[in-house]
This record gives sequence, structure tokens and C-alpha cells, in this order.
Amino acid sequence: MSAYDSYGRLESYLKKVEDETSKEVKIVESRDLGIEGMLSAFRYNPDSIIIIIKAGVDRSKKDLIRSIAHEATHGVLIFKMGYCRLDFKQEVPDQIIKNARLLFTMLDDIVVNKIIQDNGFSPFGSEYIPSVKREIKAALNGENIYLNYSRDVVFDQILMISRYVIAWAFLEYYNKLENHHQEILDEFLRAFQKSFAHDYKLANKITRIISKHDIFNPEGHKRIIFEILSLWGWQETLNIKCPL
Repeated sequence: MSAYDSYGRLESYLKKVEDETSKEVKIVESRDLGIEGMLSAFRYNPDSIIIIIKAGVDRSKKDLIRSIAHEATHGVLIFKMGYCRLDFKQEVPDQIIKNARLLFTMLDDIVVNKIIQDNGFSPFGSEYIPSVKREIKAALNGENIYLNYSRDVVFDQILMISRYVIAWAFLEYYNKLENHHQEILDEFLRAFQKSFAHDYKLANKITRIISKHDIFNPEGHKRIIFEILSLWGWQETLNIKCPL
């Protein structure tokens, strides 16, 4: 597929998003998205779907096109499908906010990536599978590359577990993955379980919680959110905003 065809598909999809949510999609640029390697980000706004893209990136780039479709779909979850979103009380420490947001994003991304795949986009970017291969190699060598990613060990553990959960979800819920991608993801899950037994126990708890409910339904997603936040004792600390 040419870059022109890909961008045309994105334009059609964004029009569909606007029609279904009754919200205008606004794309703005920023030099810093907060996380290295990010191409775009969704910012909640009650009046529109705001997507921030990295300044200077070629808008015909396939990964950026896919990333914009991904971020726009976060707006679909809120404004069309009635999914809950995370809000914060003023007294909540910034680090808990950061950690909880990572958990929330992990769960939302399971749904978002399935929706964009159903609309003709890749469920993951071009760097995802190569990254998973590197993680497999590191795990089999006994190297925990997730340590010291930040200054917070809880954030690093959640990031580590999120890699497992997302890979698990691709195998559990997506039926259009190429065979060799499925094999790589399956190898990653096995390597993770073998090399990181302690963290696997928590990751397995999370996948079992997800399996109990329908994450592709707003009510099921809400139940999953509260059960997973309770693993860290945050279910009473954070505000979960859900449509009436």
C-alpha cells in the first residue's frame, strides 16, 4: 500500500470517527510528547478529539498514520462507546497518577488496537515485533531490561507487566495476526514466564481478571479497571469518570 493510499485511509477513518462521536478531530504538533519514541498522543477534551503529533515527522509516514488512527480511537472509546476514563483528585501524588495512567492505557490499548485492525490498520507499529524479539533475547540471557527505566520501581514493574499483557491480548483476541508474529509473541510469553517468575505471577493475575470480563464492553472494562487498580490499593484513590 502506498503512502498516499494509507493517508487516504486515515482521512476516511478520521471522518468516520467525527461522524460517530460528533466531535471534531484536531491534530496539533509538539516537540516533546513526554516519552521517547512516541509519534502521537491523545489528550482528553470534552469538546473535541485532540491528537498531538511529534513535530517534524513526515505525515505520510506509515507508523505516524497508524499512530494517529490509534489515538483518535481513544476518543471513540469515550465519546461513542461510553468507556470510563481516568481522572485524579488533587491530593494524589504525581507518581501514582503516572503509574495508574500506564495501567489504564494498557487496558484501553487492547480495545483500541483491535478496533483499528478491524478498520484496516496494523494493530501495532513497525518497531513492535523487532522490540519483542530483543526482549525475548534479553529474557533468555537473564537480563531484565525493564529495570531502571525510570526512578520508580513500581512504574518499571507496571511497564514490564504491560508488555506481557499486551502480547497476551494479541494472541487471545486478535484473529488476523500473521503466523510468524503469533509464534514470536508466544515465544515471548514463554520466555517472560521462565525468566521473570515473580512478575509473571502478577501479570497472570491481570490476564485472569481481563478474561473474567468482556473488555470490549464498557461495563466489563469498568470492572476490570477497578479489580486491577485494587491490586495496588488504588481503587479508592483515583476518580474513574464513567458516562451516566
